[in-house]
Amino acid sequence: MEVTKEVLRVLDEVLSLNGLAASVTPDTPLLGAIPELDSMAVVTLITTLEEHFGLVVDEETLMATPSPPWARRSNLLIASWPPKCP
Repeated sequence: MEVTKEVLRVLDEVLSLNGLAASVTPDTPLLGAIPELDSMAVVTLITTLEEHFGLVVDEETLMATPSPPWARRSNLLIASWPPKCP
């Protein structure tokens, strides 16, 4: 499974973008560029990604930089691999 493609697929599904996530580039900021991505959607997206990939995203790491492009956020998922046991 290619992580980047899966992250975009989940993003498209969670935000009901009907395929528009395919136009997201590594430089696309998470907040501001995608109107459907409000604060509640961010929580839903993070939770869905955690469940989908079986990992726990560290909130401090996630919030370390204000609204970096999505590619850096998806790299945080890769850095969180392998899943942490609760």
